[in-house]
Amino acid sequence: MLDRITALLYPTPQEYLNGMWKFVKTLPPDAPPKHVRVHVYLGWTHGCDETEFVMRHSALVGDFPLDRAGRLSLARVKAKWALRGCAPIDPCRRAKFDTVHPEYISPLAIRVLTETEGVLKLFEPTPSEGTIATRNLRLQLVTAYDNFLSALHEATLGWLADTIGLLTTAVLLTMVVLGVPAALGWYFLGTQRWLAYIVVAASR
Repeated sequence: MLDRITALLYPTPQEYLNGMWKFVKTLPPDAPPKHVRVHVYLGWTHGCDETEFVMRHSALVGDFPLDRAGRLSLARVKAKWALRGCAPIDPCRRAKFDTVHPEYISPLAIRVLTETEGVLKLFEPTPSEGTIATRNLRLQLVTAYDNFLSALHEATLGWLADTIGLLTTAVLLTMVVLGVPAALGWYFLGTQRWLAYIVVAASR
């Protein structure tokens, strides 16, 4: 129970994928030296045509450093995107590629699997029902929270617009109320001065 509550505090792989859709980060054409470019296909299953899958979905994309032996640590990939499991895809057989070590991909395997496109394709094996339920619950909570913030933002903007409109109207009315009498006063004062000048001139 505690693990499930703790899991609610961390983003799900789908959230990371949604973030990539919202904030597109352009990677260089090739991975840096001593790195490998990784694509993790969420929801991929054995026999799935990866080309059709990409057209309907997207993939988590990133460059990962290799260790001194030239291996890729799958633990590093899982930690980056909150994956419960991680395994390579054999693009030729459209099946899971079995590695000697479950937590590492050897340099030879990396070279074979990236030979065609220069990308190491991975997938997350179907997680447990508890993990799926926890992720769905978190996505519901995050969606509800985002909707609340959006509604609050719109309401706040509307309130600010109304407030600014009222303040602007009040300022204009104040200027009119104070400005018109002042202008008339100056006008009549000027008129009285001109009349005084005329009377003085006529008396001479």
